[in-house]
Amino acid sequence: MPPIVRHLVRGVLSGVCAVSVMSVPVLLAQPAALDRVEIRDRKDGSLKVLNGKLTLSKLGLQLVSGEKKAVLLSYEDILRIVPGELPGIDRAMFNTAFNAEEKKTVKDYEAARALYSEMLKKATDAAAKRQLEYRLAMIATRLADLEGHGERWKSLVEAALKEWDSFLINHTSGWEIWPAVRTAARLYVDVGRFDAAARLWSRVQKLSELPPDLLLEAAIQEADAHFRNKDYIAAQRVADAALKNAKPGPFLDRLQLYQTAAQEARNGLKEENLKKITGKIEERLDKLTDPLSRATAFGILGELYRQVPNHLREAMWAFLWVETVYNVDKYETHKAAVRLVEIFQAFKDEERAQIQLDRLRQLRESL
Repeated sequence: MPPIVRHLVRGVLSGVCAVSVMSVPVLLAQPAALDRVEIRDRKDGSLKVLNGKLTLSKLGLQLVSGEKKAVLLSYEDILRIVPGELPGIDRAMFNTAFNAEEKKTVKDYEAARALYSEMLKKATDAAAKRQLEYRLAMIATRLADLEGHGERWKSLVEAALKEWDSFLINHTSGWEIWPAVRTAARLYVDVGRFDAAARLWSRVQKLSELPPDLLLEAAIQEADAHFRNKDYIAAQRVADAALKNAKPGPFLDRLQLYQTAAQEARNGLKEENLKKITGKIEERLDKLTDPLSRATAFGILGELYRQVPNHLREAMWAFLWVETVYNVDKYETHKAAVRLVEIFQAFKDEERAQIQLDRLRQLRESL
């Protein structure tokens, strides 16, 4: 049994933090129409429905209410967003398309796409255009997800990526930006294009309206993409730069993990130094209590093991810990699930590979 398994005694960590909700003064007038945001309270698991104008700025993701106060939200807590009024858009037509999306079938997605496309032809308001283009790109993504790994899957993924690329060129503000980047990056992971994912995350860090926490997360994801692409020099460079802005806590811990792994791996990953490199990551892992930080460490260990011949079983264990134990972040879980499919296929274990593919398809539905 590989050394990594000794961490089993850690178990599943409990006590995740509650939804971050605090009031800050803003200078925005009361919105004429309200966005509806449904969130899951991390403390008690209850569903909460909030109404206001959803905005993204350097202050964070804010839901502005009529009292001229802003509730700060986390994207991770949001279950559903129903956009408020979209200037110049036929609301009845928009609702019909939006409700069709909710049915999650190919037929209904195609019907919604036709309606959104028709509305986009007549749209003149910037916010309305952004929302319609966002919905169209998301539909393209969902159609690829529904295909699973069928014959048309890769072509559908590439089609969705073209739409996201166009969206992110045309729009650099709005609450849709972060989930758009997350979705595009996820698709790049699905098809193994980590170099493209790294370039995307690098671009994101140049956006002027992202708050500090999302900028740090973007840097972590860029370092991760470089690392998975075996560009260890770039991974260390990104981690070194981001560490200058990180305070003690999970962001700092995760960046230090990539810094350590990349610094060691850039000298060459071989059988004779694998134990030394993984040992350093495990030393850091022993001191971590945050579930996401531990998931990051196990993900890095999985990548290290899979890049050295004859260590796929150790890699499998590492990725299984991310998927089944420290799965608090669905995007980290997704990356582990993709790797597990590859590993079971390499083992020529068709039954487990198919089970893992089914899990991956289910996971994509939540992304």
